[in-house]
Amino acid sequence: MAYCFDKNFTQHFCAAVTSCIMNFGKPSTQLHFHLVTDQEDTRLSDFIAATKSIFGCEFSIYILAGIENNALDRIPHSIRNMHHLSIAAYFRLLLPELVPAHIDKILYLDSDTIVIGNISALLEMELNENAIAMVLDPNSEHYAKGHNLSAYYNSGVALFNLNVWRLEELTSKCFAYLEKPTTPVRIADQCAINVVLADRVAELESKWNRFTYDSQVETLALQSLRDDYAIVHFTAKEKPWYSWYRNAFGKLYWDYLNVSPWRNAKPQEAVTVDEHILLARKLEADGKFAQSCSVYSKIVAHFMSKSRASSS
Repeated sequence: MAYCFDKNFTQHFCAAVTSCIMNFGKPSTQLHFHLVTDQEDTRLSDFIAATKSIFGCEFSIYILAGIENNALDRIPHSIRNMHHLSIAAYFRLLLPELVPAHIDKILYLDSDTIVIGNISALLEMELNENAIAMVLDPNSEHYAKGHNLSAYYNSGVALFNLNVWRLEELTSKCFAYLEKPTTPVRIADQCAINVVLADRVAELESKWNRFTYDSQVETLALQSLRDDYAIVHFTAKEKPWYSWYRNAFGKLYWDYLNVSPWRNAKPQEAVTVDEHILLARKLEADGKFAQSCSVYSKIVAHFMSKSRASSS
């Protein structure tokens, strides 16, 4: 198993990996997690120590800035911090080079995923000559057309055939593709994986990557959800750790975070006007009308203050 994240996602990784451990389907002592991150973090070290003590699973950590020859340098400067994605979006491409050579297959999960069903069967899936296995992206048709592909997959849940990646030097080929000035890259590494590995992708069932959006107001019927899906993926800009997040599925994130050593964390407070508007709408939808009105009042007061300042 593998997770890749930067220091800004440490808390969210903790929720994700706790959900994975608790829904593995086999004894957690059989789990070994390979973590790729950018720098040392005492919070992460404390979490890992506590999690190992509770569940008995193992962890290997690859601190990119501390690895000899600095593995971060493998990521070209020209493609870093593209759009809303940070450099951490490329970390998963380094897995074949970082993970020990005797490991021939690894399951990567984004840190904004929550495992809700038995995933042991996915780990046992045979890839044969395929380099990777992924679920179709929800915008597959649109992105496939842009890249002249027959299909486009989401890399948030990906089963890597590490032997193939190493033998064919696919990490280098992905970075080479991304560096081309004419490359139409929209979603960082995901575009590279889809284009470079176009004929080598095994398609996974949708149950392994259930996309959940902040714009949808979904009812959390957990047992029904578990009957059909094993992994929930909080795609899109808004995330369940925001105080204004409306989708009821966001409760899954807090359920697993609160049974981890990272319990008692608080939602991120609204800062911008847009975030306050979303928060007010959420409170209204939750039937908390007095609190919603209070937020709306703050928004109105903000604009009145700006109006007075501009007219003086």
